[in-house]
Amino acid sequence: MSRLWVLMMLFYGMSVITPVNAVTPEQVDAAVADILFENEADEFASYSVDEDGGAEVTFANNTPDDIYNKIVRALKSHKDIEDVLPGRGGPACSLF
Repeated sequence: MSRLWVLMMLFYGMSVITPVNAVTPEQVDAAVADILFENEADEFASYSVDEDGGAEVTFANNTPDDIYNKIVRALKSHKDIEDVLPGRGGPACSLF
């Protein structure tokens, strides 16, 4: 009886710890790529995705504020992107 109880508690603990709707890094990658593509940002932004569902996005250092803010808002509000770390440390872009 005690083994059964231990197994039941183990499985219960695993179900509580494991998120039901966990997002994969591939889903985050696709979401970020879609947002950057929709905003024609492929020439002035690059990104990387971590295993926790976050994205680090680097924009050209001369990206206009309105464009930067619009894209960052879209990234932060996307349901599949857990966390966004934006920055403007990239090389200047000739588009701006």
